[in-house]
Amino acid sequence: KGIRAQINEKYNGCDVSAFYATTGHFVLNCPDNALHFVSDGDASETYTITQFEPIKKLLVDKRDILLLSGNTLFCYQPKNSAIPQWKVSFSNAEKILSFENRIAVLEASGRVTLLNKSNGTIKSIIRSDAADIQELAQGTLGLFTNEGALTVVDTILRPLWHFNFTKPITTDV
Repeated sequence: KGIRAQINEKYNGCDVSAFYATTGHFVLNCPDNALHFVSDGDASETYTITQFEPIKKLLVDKRDILLLSGNTLFCYQPKNSAIPQWKVSFSNAEKILSFENRIAVLEASGRVTLLNKSNGTIKSIIRSDAADIQELAQGTLGLFTNEGALTVVDTILRPLWHFNFTKPITTDV
C-alpha cells in the first residue's frame, strides 16, 4: 500500500543524504565510506562513489556532487564519469555551500575559500572569525561568528558591511 520499492538490507546504517535529480536517484551515505545512488523508481543501485575516508559533508548542486572526505573536497558528475572532475585539499573544512556560480568552503579556522565550480580553482580567500556561513540576499554571503557578529561579503569575498548582535545567533538564517 503506497510502497513502490524497498531498498536492500545492505543499506542498513546508511543516511539518505540527498536526491540527485539529474538521474532520479536517492544518495545514501553509508558506513562503507561510499555514496550509493539508488533509483527512485525501482530501488536498484546504479552508481557508487567510494572514498578512502568517511564522507563528512555532501552537497548536490545541479549535476555536481560535492563531497568532503578526509581533508579533501571532491567534485563528481556521476552521470558522466566515476572519477572526480576535480579535488582540492583543505586543513579542516567544516561546511560547503553553493554560492552564486561558485562553491564556498568554511574551515574550522574561520577561513572562507571561494572555488570555481567547473574546475576547483581558488577564486578568493578571506580570513575571518566565522563559525558559520549562509547565503543571504543574491550576491551576498553572511559570515557569522560565535560571538554574534555578522560580516556580509560580496561574490569575491570583499566585506560590504558588519553588524554585531551582541548575542550569538542560535538558529539558521
